[in-house]
Amino acid sequence: MAIFTFLAKLGLDTTDFQAGVKRAQSAASGLGKGLNSHLGSSFRSLGANMAAAFSVAAVTGFASKVAETAGEIKDMSELLGVSTDEVQRLQIASEEAGISFSKIVGAFQKIEQKKAEALTGDEKSAGLFGLLGIDPNGNSIDSLKAAVDASEKGAKENAAAFELLGGKVVHLKRVVQELNSLPKVDLISE
Repeated sequence: MAIFTFLAKLGLDTTDFQAGVKRAQSAASGLGKGLNSHLGSSFRSLGANMAAAFSVAAVTGFASKVAETAGEIKDMSELLGVSTDEVQRLQIASEEAGISFSKIVGAFQKIEQKKAEALTGDEKSAGLFGLLGIDPNGNSIDSLKAAVDASEKGAKENAAAFELLGGKVVHLKRVVQELNSLPKVDLISE
């Protein structure tokens, strides 16, 4: 019953909460004025130094994230056997299509798995590539594009593409359309 009363009061009567917020704001304002009057320019200098430190930390964090992203792009390009420019185009295409890049990565993992199976003698995987008209020795982006294109030819091809791409054919069609419409991208060199 106490929880219900608490929820009802929280949802319906906010006057106590608003009064508490105003008291906290007044106390914080008074503390700030008191510190400013007692510490004067030293406090302002400290504030400026703290702002500079936070700015340096933000820039360092950003640079670290850029380096991490560049490393991920390089790793993905090596995995897929394509240039870093092509990986970046793929990232942009997935963003433009409103599809998370993790879904694209999942499709490539599935393609790579099926390629390895086909190249080591698995007849079912080799049959998928054969039905879709894809060379399992080719790069994964070309395999993705060919599978999406072949999925529109008929029910067998659609089922094969569905299996090869891990069931993401509908999403990947939008990404391939965006990818085909994108110009060359030269953001992070190999």
